[in-house]
Amino acid sequence: MRVSFLQQANRYQDNLQTSLTKYINAQDKLIKQREVLNPEDKPTNYTAAYSIQRTLDDMGQFMSNADGALGWLQASEVNIDEAVDITKKAREFAVAGSVGHLTREAAQALGKDTLNLYNRMFELGNAQHMGRFIFSGFDTDEAPFQDRVNSVSSITQYFGRGGDVGTRAVFGDFSELKSGEYTMEVSMQNGRCYMTMIDSYGKRIMVDSNGSDDTLKSGNDMVEASVFEYEPGKVINTGLGVTLTLPRDPAVLFSGLKYTFRYQAGAADSYFGDNGVLYNKIGYNQHVAMNFPGNELFMQNNKILRSGQLTTATGVNATASTRFSELKNANTNIGDSISFRGLDHLGRPLGSATVAGTRSVTYNMEASTEEERTLTFGYAGNFYQIVVPQQSYKDMDELLIHVRRELARAKFAGAQTPMDYMGIEGLEANHFAENTTISPTPFEVDLTKQITVARDGDRLSFTTAA
Repeated sequence: MRVSFLQQANRYQDNLQTSLTKYINAQDKLIKQREVLNPEDKPTNYTAAYSIQRTLDDMGQFMSNADGALGWLQASEVNIDEAVDITKKAREFAVAGSVGHLTREAAQALGKDTLNLYNRMFELGNAQHMGRFIFSGFDTDEAPFQDRVNSVSSITQYFGRGGDVGTRAVFGDFSELKSGEYTMEVSMQNGRCYMTMIDSYGKRIMVDSNGSDDTLKSGNDMVEASVFEYEPGKVINTGLGVTLTLPRDPAVLFSGLKYTFRYQAGAADSYFGDNGVLYNKIGYNQHVAMNFPGNELFMQNNKILRSGQLTTATGVNATASTRFSELKNANTNIGDSISFRGLDHLGRPLGSATVAGTRSVTYNMEASTEEERTLTFGYAGNFYQIVVPQQSYKDMDELLIHVRRELARAKFAGAQTPMDYMGIEGLEANHFAENTTISPTPFEVDLTKQITVARDGDRLSFTTAA
């Protein structure tokens, strides 16, 4: 076999190229500190190495997340500890200020010190960590507590003229309205005014019962409709930051007034954050909460009981151990459901609860008073009443028949002008054409086509026609 010089040269060149390639690969492995450079070199080893590297990267990220959460929690702890100390100091000031022998100078000094505590607590509520607000929930870019001025705007008035909507300070035992669109309605019957409010979703807003601040007396009561005596130009305070100035002419109140407006919160130290809780992932199936929403820590009314109802029971403030049935003006019935959101102390999601009673519903009204058998409800800006007959009913279906019968002659006390009853079927506007004077005489109005009554278990549900 003859081997030419050309073949020898080619073989020598191939061997040299192979050696050079091995040298370069070895150098790359040394520099990159990797045994497998490409998946096609050793597919099995590459897959195992990739899995290990990804696990190492995840562990590094988990450690970084844990360090970040720890720093956030430590910053929160420092501010909360100081807030607790301020609360204790404020209690000492309150005890000191309750004595009656303080001199004028001592009282002024105590007030100044108390104001300093308040300002420091305000600063703690807006504490930051790494440029983000700690107690603002998800919205960490905006300060949770802000010194704003409340205002009303875009006021539109319907059904009459006169009166006005304004602003004032929030009552000491109430929480301020949230910023948004609201509707206020007021009417007068037999010299007494009734005022109600709803939000943009049609939800009824609980307001002060009589339009005056009794914070320093027996406390303020929250109701669905505020009731008060009419006085020309009288300012009625809802207790939530919004006021109503009554018109000078009482005649416009008989047909009812209606206002829509936009409210901007700011009368009190309102919370402008949200209830969001930030979580950091510190393991494949492990998360740690990093923050506490500020309304849970700094808003007293929210902490005692997050509710639109009055937070007192048997004359004292409600606490975490207060029974729901003991709350004043809780306005609940057997079968009403209450929703709870969030997590319990074990971190499990909360569901829902049902208010239950120890007694069954009774249909025997033979011994019931007229007040106990009277249903009062609002429709089209007016209040109506129906009185269920005083007798014993076999079941809810029989009671429902009598309620519908009384609804056909619901009583309304107010104006007798044709405009007041336009749109209510079954009434002739010409019947009132000659009577344009104001009178408190009650009239029977058929509302069966405007309001539907149905059975809902052991309750009655009232819905308006679309």
